[in-house]
Amino acid sequence: MFNHYKNLFRLMACLIFFGIVQSAAKAEEAFIKPYRVAYQANYRFLLPFSGSATRELSQTKEGLWLLEHRVSSPMIKLEETSLFSWTGHKAKPVHYLYQQSNLTRKRKTSLTFDWPNLVAINSAADEPINIELKPDSFDQINYQLQLRYDLLTQGKPNAYYITDRKRIKLYRFELLGEEQIDTPLGKLNTVMLKRLRKEGSPRETIIWLAKDWDFLLAKLQQKENGKSYEIVLSEGQLDGSTITGLEK
Repeated sequence: MFNHYKNLFRLMACLIFFGIVQSAAKAEEAFIKPYRVAYQANYRFLLPFSGSATRELSQTKEGLWLLEHRVSSPMIKLEETSLFSWTGHKAKPVHYLYQQSNLTRKRKTSLTFDWPNLVAINSAADEPINIELKPDSFDQINYQLQLRYDLLTQGKPNAYYITDRKRIKLYRFELLGEEQIDTPLGKLNTVMLKRLRKEGSPRETIIWLAKDWDFLLAKLQQKENGKSYEIVLSEGQLDGSTITGLEK
């Protein structure tokens, strides 16, 4: 009798484990989807002004993923791209490019990730900079895909090692709760996160992620020393479906 229950327990444990594995695999397969979204952007830098931003995720012929983010306004132009693989529930960067120009300066970062040697090379610096990687390092934008996946599967964000232009930084987030926000698309159910920074930092960043749309970025606010930046989702498509607000 004891062996009977012991074998039954083992069978149940195997079925539960198999179910967890299947659920995780389905979540990963269902999560990584192409999308294209647009945002209204508002700035306050000396004087208030507005602009627009777009973000698009697409798959290449080689099976890699390309995330592109662009901001256009009278005073700021920004282009950011991340080429990465998505395997084992992880976004693994291959190449990252950042280009920004405003009224006072231009800035560029170009990172090539050499995973066998655990190093990222910034070739846009005056002299190439080698940045020592951690095994689970991300770039400046593909970590956001990882954050969304973690919210979908774990219900909370993790800490993320981000490859900056000269070194690795650790990004941490505080889960503030849920909020229904107004957007040009209508009301959206969102999860609010605050990026945790060093004590005394003048910069504050709050993000809202759309719960009903795979936690896509719905709104972002950043403030620092009287300057502010805000983007709000205005239109988009996720895997061919038009993103809409809640029915009234």
